[in-house]
Amino acid sequence: TYASQAWGAGEYQSIGVFGQRTLVLLTCTVNVPLALLWINAEAILRSLGQAPDVSAQAGLYAQIRLPGQFAAAIVCVLQKLLVAIGETRALLVVNVVCSVATFALLFALIAGLGLGLEGAAIALSASDVLSAVLLIVAARRSTGCRKCWGGWTIACLREWPSFLRLALPSLLMVCCEEWSWDIVTFLAGLCTTANGGARVPQRRILAAQGWLSGILNVFYAFCYAIGRGTGTVVGNALGAMQPVRARLAALSGAGICSVTMCAVCGTLVASRGVWSLIIEDTPEAGSGDVGSGGDSTPSIGTVLAELVPYTAIFVWADGMQMALTGAITGAGAQAVTTPVLVLSYWVLGLPLGSVWAFLQPALGLLGVWLGMILAVYLHMLTYVSASRHKADAQVITGFALIIRARRAPCLQLGICFGRPCLPFGINWEAAAQDAQERVGSGQQAAPQPVGCTNSEPVVPSVVPLPQLVDE
Repeated sequence: TYASQAWGAGEYQSIGVFGQRTLVLLTCTVNVPLALLWINAEAILRSLGQAPDVSAQAGLYAQIRLPGQFAAAIVCVLQKLLVAIGETRALLVVNVVCSVATFALLFALIAGLGLGLEGAAIALSASDVLSAVLLIVAARRSTGCRKCWGGWTIACLREWPSFLRLALPSLLMVCCEEWSWDIVTFLAGLCTTANGGARVPQRRILAAQGWLSGILNVFYAFCYAIGRGTGTVVGNALGAMQPVRARLAALSGAGICSVTMCAVCGTLVASRGVWSLIIEDTPEAGSGDVGSGGDSTPSIGTVLAELVPYTAIFVWADGMQMALTGAITGAGAQAVTTPVLVLSYWVLGLPLGSVWAFLQPALGLLGVWLGMILAVYLHMLTYVSASRHKADAQVITGFALIIRARRAPCLQLGICFGRPCLPFGINWEAAAQDAQERVGSGQQAAPQPVGCTNSEPVVPSVVPLPQLVDE
């Protein structure tokens, strides 16, 4: 948010200060506590009831990944800055090189040297370090980055309260969603059935969940790219005092993502029968399960074929909310999304998924996924709503969170593209003014194209719905 808006406003030196401030915060508040957690991962997992062998391997994996975690903080900051200033070509080259290097390292360490899980951890940590080094080189060669870098400064330790007002909601927004998947993996390790049917070894349940997560990550990349691009364009436009351009960028991002996710879901559903053919698992000695070569228990491929359609249902809504979240991030309205995420995933999705998985109707891994599907659709539908206001026959549509108290106006917790919608939307002119205050710029609103005016009053506070409708 800060970087894209500062670039649009021409406050280039501020971007370097924002980057330094972010790196210091990540190191102090994320990497150090996470290092303590990962060092004790084995003991923590055992105390939570995970199998001893799974806990030992997970603990070893986490400890090997520690160096990569510190490098990932540098990667995170530089990636955000490069995207914010539009230097995506260098970022693409670095990502391609690192992807190829990661694949080569994984093949060499796992297949070549037979290091297994330890080899995977070493390869991924080395990839993170390589990515950090290459991004530093790319930033030093970038003309835009040189304009933004004024050297290390004590200013990065100042103005933390205003920075944290955006950073903390962003952190909570990401953590609420990402940690929910850690809980899903943990719950998968406790499941003994894939869909409430035949009993499946926990090893296969975890393997199937790993495949499903990998599939999700592959297709998530599409909507993630669209969301980040939307956030960058929206932030640049607001920093340049072009609210109409920001609104159109948000609407375009949502439309592009909707079409893309439809194609992705169609591909997933059409290919669901392929997994049982291409994935074979060898039963462990003395385990008693036969796997894909017999009929004792369902194989990993069979479990995947049953669950991939549900993954496709999840992917569409997840892609849409990602595009909308990009617009919210670009506008600096992250505080809006945190209550939505907590309600969707932690109050409803995960608890209900646990009930459906283990209690009633005991669907196993499918129950966990049904809980996540409920969460992501609630998450998306809080941004996408259409309703008819009783005092006006006009259908009011928009992307918004509907929270209504009895005999009270709705609360402003949503995003809207265009005219004021139910209940409220982002006032793009007010968001542009906020961006100027945030980056310390004094620009005036840029001339808007004829017929594309944004006539809502420039007020960031909540306005009752009837006033908006009367306008």
